[in-house]
Amino acid sequence: MLPAADLLPGTRQELWSVASYLLAWRLVDTTAQSGRIALEPGYFTVPEDNLEPPRLIGSYSPEAETYFWPRRRRCPLTGSAVTDVELANRGVLYSWTYILVPRMGKLVFSETGGYGVGQVDLPEGPRIQGPLLGEQGDWEIGMPMALTLMPVGTDKEGRSLVTYAFEVAR
Repeated sequence: MLPAADLLPGTRQELWSVASYLLAWRLVDTTAQSGRIALEPGYFTVPEDNLEPPRLIGSYSPEAETYFWPRRRRCPLTGSAVTDVELANRGVLYSWTYILVPRMGKLVFSETGGYGVGQVDLPEGPRIQGPLLGEQGDWEIGMPMALTLMPVGTDKEGRSLVTYAFEVAR
């Protein structure tokens, strides 16, 4: 698919490509049924089924045989074209810390006074940094982690705004 910017204005191909682009980059709300929408579209999926796990949206460079997150327009190693891919929703905790500041979007500390942030290695290769669900002491380096969604607010329509986070895999 050609990027929308590479097409001539007003063509049928342009309209189809723009719609595909918006859906692929999650710029169109396809999650209205679940009542959840991404705080920042394009980084992860928000499944309509609450039981289905979310997935991070990354890029794969066939020329470099390398995966990247967040997604790229071109391979940063070779400059070649990349394809969008959904990355694994499980990984291994590489490192973690506990932060004693209010969580994003909050003016006060949580009941526990802070929250965890970790780096999780995905099987495809990218190391992802994100919030950790749980309490200090719940995590150990090398433990399996699972991607999940974490509510961070509500939009004007009353839908839950969510971001990605990691939790200990069950």
